[in-house]
Amino acid sequence: MARRSKMRGDIRLRRTLRNIHKTMDNELAPAMRQAAERVLATQQQLMP
Repeated sequence: MARRSKMRGDIRLRRTLRNIHKTMDNELAPAMRQAAERVLATQQQLMP
């Protein structure tokens, strides 16, 4: 019985971690794009 509840806990934990990663990816992509555009703009200003 203990083994089954541990398996259920692992599945629940895995699902929680997957949701966290999905949320992080959704929030991270726009921030990374914004940072990349800022770096590119700076490079274009510095290099004639």
